[in-house]
Amino acid sequence: MDEPQHFPPVSPPKPDPLTEWHAKLNSARELIDARETAAARVVLNELMSFVDRTWGPEDVHLIRPLRLMATSHFCEHEPLAPENGPEVDCLRRALSIARRRLGDDHGEVASLAGELGGALVVAGSIDDGCALMTECLAIAARIGALDSFSRYFFSIGHARMAQGRPQEALGFFEHALAACERDRRPSVIAVARYSLGKCLRELGRFKDALVELEVALNIAKADRRDPAFVVAVRRELELVVRSER
Repeated sequence: MDEPQHFPPVSPPKPDPLTEWHAKLNSARELIDARETAAARVVLNELMSFVDRTWGPEDVHLIRPLRLMATSHFCEHEPLAPENGPEVDCLRRALSIARRRLGDDHGEVASLAGELGGALVVAGSIDDGCALMTECLAIAARIGALDSFSRYFFSIGHARMAQGRPQEALGFFEHALAACERDRRPSVIAVARYSLGKCLRELGRFKDALVELEVALNIAKADRRDPAFVVAVRRELELVVRSER
């Protein structure tokens, strides 16, 4: 009879760090989607400690957890509330890591600069926010991704209008319109022309404003998706007509 073989115990395979990172990230995302934001932050804090142990401090794998952490805070108040300090802190750290680890001309840096800029504008730091969104657009132009970030042309334009600086807003709205025309969706073209028309009215260029707003109105009426927008364009047109008199 053969003697029984004695084999050394087989050790279970070590979990792949990247697989574990993805699993924790997905778990946090699901909790945020379920509005369980406090539980999501527990998972994200565990994940960030895991990144520190696995890849070292301030590693690129911290960027996505930090962005989700910002989202978890953002979900707890009104989108336009100024109490967004925790989001800003998370996004600042994520942007700092991205700059160091990925270099300045990277899509992630552009995305974070735009997102942080938008949060700063909401918090009332309009000039700092516009500077970051402008940086986002400059990076996007250098890497050939400008149309993917064209919403920031609108954001900067509206921020400058809110400051009573329509002359600075004008160029951003013109760029926004050019991007929307490349996109070819009637609804976004109408919004771009409406925004440009309002800016031109503020600058006293009433004839030019009238042209843009009439085009916006015709597109919006044909599109038939947003009756409230049609009403807004008509009101703006009435302001232009009264201002011309």
